[in-house]
Amino acid sequence: MNTPKTLNIGSGRFFFTDCLNVDVEAQWTPDILLDLSRTDLFLEGSITVPTERFGDVVLEEGCMDHILAWHILEHIPNLIPMMTHLLFVLREEGTLHVRVPYELSHGAWQDPTHVRAFNENSWLYYTDWFWYLNWKTHRFV
Repeated sequence: MNTPKTLNIGSGRFFFTDCLNVDVEAQWTPDILLDLSRTDLFLEGSITVPTERFGDVVLEEGCMDHILAWHILEHIPNLIPMMTHLLFVLREEGTLHVRVPYELSHGAWQDPTHVRAFNENSWLYYTDWFWYLNWKTHRFV
């Protein structure tokens, strides 16, 4: 079976059979149990992870066409490494689909596991001000 080209991070209860599902909690039985916010990932340029559905999967630069990040980024304490790793595995012209709570919504802070909320300016460092993050060759647009 071919490895899907859509990465579903923080899959949790949103497990999709047509995606490569990644989560940090084993209870959700993701394809890959991995914390993408770890700072020691991709130090060698790629990582190989075992999966039940797809065998060994190599996560490397530009290997994904799409990334789904549905209600996960608000839970990540160390967001910059996570975004850096997502940018690394996403191919040029690929798409990152994000769903996060808006900072003024009641849902943004009712969940005690949320560590941040988002607004329109939350993305500036990942798009226009990418150089603050020491990103030199790629950024989100």
